Amino acid sequence: RALMEAAVTSRLVSDVPLGALNSGGLDSSLVTAIASGASAGPLDTFCVGFADPEFDERPDAREVAARAGSRHHEIELTGEGLEAELDRMTWANDEPLFASNSIGLHLVFREARERAGVTVLLTGEGADEVFGGYRWYHLAMRRAALGRVPGMRAAATAPPAPDGAWALAGGAGDDPLRHRREILPPGRAHRDDVFLHDQRTYLQGILQRQDRMAMAAGVEAREPMLDHHLVEWANAVPVRTRLAGGVTKALLR
Repeated sequence: RALMEAAVTSRLVSDVPLGALNSGGLDSSLVTAIASGASAGPLDTFCVGFADPEFDERPDAREVAARAGSRHHEIELTGEGLEAELDRMTWANDEPLFASNSIGLHLVFREARERAGVTVLLTGEGADEVFGGYRWYHLAMRRAALGRVPGMRAAATAPPAPDGAWALAGGAGDDPLRHRREILPPGRAHRDDVFLHDQRTYLQGILQRQDRMAMAAGVEAREPMLDHHLVEWANAVPVRTRLAGGVTKALLR
């Protein structure tokens, strides 16, 4: 809690208007709550929504904003709006878009700058890779337990089936386990440390995408969840603690 609060409050220093992305999810809600509590006045928060209620996060974001006492702003992304921005955002990204929410992310950054005059936004990026927000981390926990069983160590260190971030470890014919060992620092290469692997591979693309979508709108994005004090502490916490009770991001919850 102390590290989280320090990570957020240290990023509130700004000579220009500052706000936060607020999707109503766990990560952005934590950032919003801490930032609102530490701000002298109401914090501006921003959310992108969809007409289809199955995918619309705005009701949750409104509840968070109400509890935090923030000035809340929303946009709605339509199919027509996505199509209209696709070519321009591919150009701004300087390569094909690999994340489906890139355009919505850019539009909410643009809303912040053009409609509210906010040019610095706090985000929740990095929480999944640091605290365990993906389902394949449960596999890591089960494999770690399997490795403690006599005679099962070899099975525990076998590479998992390509899925999610693991698919980025290499193309067809590559050995994900070998790739992972090349990436991990000395002393960690033989541990089932999916977290470090994702932080050094998958997360890099996520951050590049966010930076380019923000810069295309003239906005600076800041990531409290990737404060180095917080990440170094979290990386030393056992997987079974980060996923206590088999729950993703158990510590943040």
